[in-house]
Amino acid sequence: MPVSPAQWTWVNGEAVAFGLDSRGVQKSTKSGVTSNDVCNVAGVDLVYSGATPTKMGETLIQSFIRSAEDEIEATLGMFLCPTRVAAPAVVHSFGSAASMIGNIPQVQGQDYDVAEAPYDFIYDRWWGGAWGALQFRYRPIQKIEAFFLVYPLLNVVSQIPTEWFDEILDHQVGLIRTVPSTNLQLLPLFSNMIAVLGPGQTIPGVLRFQYTAGFTDAELSGQYRFIRQLVAYRAAITALGVAQGSINRGTKTLDVTIDGMRRAVGYSEKGPYYGLIQEFRQEAERLEAKAENLIGGPVMEVF
Repeated sequence: MPVSPAQWTWVNGEAVAFGLDSRGVQKSTKSGVTSNDVCNVAGVDLVYSGATPTKMGETLIQSFIRSAEDEIEATLGMFLCPTRVAAPAVVHSFGSAASMIGNIPQVQGQDYDVAEAPYDFIYDRWWGGAWGALQFRYRPIQKIEAFFLVYPLLNVVSQIPTEWFDEILDHQVGLIRTVPSTNLQLLPLFSNMIAVLGPGQTIPGVLRFQYTAGFTDAELSGQYRFIRQLVAYRAAITALGVAQGSINRGTKTLDVTIDGMRRAVGYSEKGPYYGLIQEFRQEAERLEAKAENLIGGPVMEVF
């Protein structure tokens, strides 16, 4: 099976870039949100106060953006850029009789970006009118490179034709169903698996995929542009929290006398940016709920 290369750019085992933006320039963040975007959203100078106020550097703010992206991906089950997923990180090779399982390790950064566990064969989803309904752990789905059905007890591996699911794959919510339409010689394998199972039972790790998931730059510039707002809000919350920690946090009143001029400064016990942080947090929660409604799909157990 030909394996497509990783979507991210890797250097010494670390991802350093995440595809190209609309101008063809490599992105240093998954969503394409920049440090300037975060500064604009914050609306205040992101500086460390003290004897000599120091502006937060681009590298630091970018780290806030990357942390926000990782949190959003983990919370909502979606990737913010095209990401090659290996479930699991092995290639199944076919022997002369197309019956042997060849567990050839794949290399992160070359063959895939993120590895995940294979999916269980769940009896109820292949019986009646379910048609093998399965929702991927990460969304939206851009392309399924390969779908293998591995029956470990018989040491059998079969590759499922893309015609069985391509036309009915719901890319947005990552929902796949499998309807046999070609190469019907594979049907006996399905029938045997269903026959030996009782209702509600499973076979672990039978369904294995190679797929690409995540928003494209065009999608984040169009229908899902609010995702970039969400990232900027989350990063700004972190930046403001760091900044306010250096502004005499907790001080209600501070009297300063300079050259006979007296200046009084008062802060809430919760910090000078508390109100702004709360406002951004509420807006971020609203956008997360919107994303979950659009991408979440049906409530299904994922194994």
